[in-house]
Amino acid sequence: MDDTVLPAFYNEKDAADVRAKNLAAGLQNFDANLAANAIRQANPTVFNLFVQFIQEKQMDPLKLKRDQSWLSMGVSNFLAAKYTSVVTGVEKNRMLAELTSEPNLFPVSARSIDLVKPVDEASMKAQLVPYYTVSMQRKATAVVAVWVDQAGEAGIPRTLTALRAKMPADGAALVKTIQEATGADLSKYLSAN
Repeated sequence: MDDTVLPAFYNEKDAADVRAKNLAAGLQNFDANLAANAIRQANPTVFNLFVQFIQEKQMDPLKLKRDQSWLSMGVSNFLAAKYTSVVTGVEKNRMLAELTSEPNLFPVSARSIDLVKPVDEASMKAQLVPYYTVSMQRKATAVVAVWVDQAGEAGIPRTLTALRAKMPADGAALVKTIQEATGADLSKYLSAN
C-alpha cells in the first residue's frame, strides 16, 4: 500500500496560504518521524540478519560445545556489527559498545561468567537463563573485540580454518587453538573476574 490518508487539521480562520504552510510543515514533520523510525528499526534488523547468516553459514557447522559457544556468539556479533555499519552507517565501535555495555542492575554480570566453564543451564533457575545467555554474549563479544585488536581481523578466518582442520576437544583446547593460529592468549579475558 503506497498511499495513506492522513488527517489534516486547520483553523478555519487562517488564510489559505497559512493553511498550506501548516500542511507542508506537518507533512515534513511526519516524513522526518517516519524516516527516524525506519532508521531505528533498520539497524537492529540488519544486525540480526547478519548474525543469523554468520551463525548458520560459518559457526553452526563447527558444532561447538557449550564451553566453546562463546566463539560463535562473539564472532557473530563482532562481524555483524562490522557489516551492519557498512549498510546502515552506524559506527561499528558504537554498536560494539552497545553490545558489550551492561546496565547496572542487570541480574547476571558478564564479569562473573567464565566463558570456558559456563554454568550448565539445567542447574540455573529458569528465570535466570536468558540473562545468563545475554551476559555470555556481551562478554564473548568483548573478548572477540580484544582478540581482533591483538591479532587483527585476519585471526578470525585463520582460527575458523584451524577449527575445520581439527576441532579441539573442549573450551581450554579451543583457547589453545586460537593462540596457536593467531598468537593471542585470551585466557585471562575469558575467565570470571
